[in-house]
Amino acid sequence: MSFGVETEFLDPASGVPEEVLSLLYAEGLRFEGADVTVLLRMNRRPAATASLDGQVIKMVAVDPEYRSMGLSAQAVSRLLEWARPRGMGHFFVYTKPSEADKFESLGFCQIGSSPGAVLLEMGRPNAEDFRRGLEELRLRVGVEESSAIVMNANPFTRGHRYLAERASSASEHLFVVVVRSDRSSFPFEDRIRMVRLGLEDLGNVTVVDGGDYAVSSATFPTYFLRDPSMEEVIRIQTRLDLDLFGRIFVPALRIRSRFVGTEPYCPVTGLYNQAMREVLPRFGVQVVEVPRLEEGGSAVSASLVRRAMAEGDPRGLEALLPPTSYRYIMDNWDRLRERVLSSKGGH
Repeated sequence: MSFGVETEFLDPASGVPEEVLSLLYAEGLRFEGADVTVLLRMNRRPAATASLDGQVIKMVAVDPEYRSMGLSAQAVSRLLEWARPRGMGHFFVYTKPSEADKFESLGFCQIGSSPGAVLLEMGRPNAEDFRRGLEELRLRVGVEESSAIVMNANPFTRGHRYLAERASSASEHLFVVVVRSDRSSFPFEDRIRMVRLGLEDLGNVTVVDGGDYAVSSATFPTYFLRDPSMEEVIRIQTRLDLDLFGRIFVPALRIRSRFVGTEPYCPVTGLYNQAMREVLPRFGVQVVEVPRLEEGGSAVSASLVRRAMAEGDPRGLEALLPPTSYRYIMDNWDRLRERVLSSKGGH
């Protein structure tokens, strides 16, 4: 313990103290959920806080009176000390550009940036390891140029299949990157299994695990909150996520086009599509928007599938799902419906 500094670890599931919320509000932050929060006090006064959510250190805030004392670094160090005995060794910090040097002094390395935010990383396997793995995959597939789709597929619908067919027919090779973060109604292993089953007949398509670097809890946490009131935060995070895509996926897979469906429903996804048109051309990537597949005058949407499952009514699912996804969901109906009912994720 540093002289004069008291450390308290808090379980956010039991409630977040007003002391923590006040520190966050003073920095223009809000509490977004975490596994553990640390609160540092100076002479019994709340002085600094930070939280760990999975692998992501976030919501780092310091009382202005104590900013010259290095308390943000101390708060992060306390979280690392808490996490390492629990088997954790790979971490991300999402912070303001002005704060990056404090975390670099602890051994973090910057891997992505956008106006208003930077993402830093510590531990292995890291972003460079992931990039090399993607490059090795491309070499095994044997392609010089490719296109990409990034999808959550929660679950994989006829709309996803339609987008992939359009992209596949216009590409030498198509890499379909599936979002790994397990904050959606359907678990990652189920989502990527349905994507692979639904695309296995397309000979020039390879399905890729997005890891920690594509629409993850580190790169784009508000994607899973689906709260359009956080528009400015969403704008910052979309550009950070796309900066990482440009730095990691584009050179490794030699991506020249990224295909995306138009978004009539979700404002968060709509902002992401807008950011793609602004950011990706800087990396030599053309953004191709494909009109959404419609059924009965409405766009085919995974949210319609989840709604029908939540209501316990599988009728109509065949019109929304390819046969592979329909069979998979019906074979696992009880387990997947329970997950849908308990899920708070918007995507």
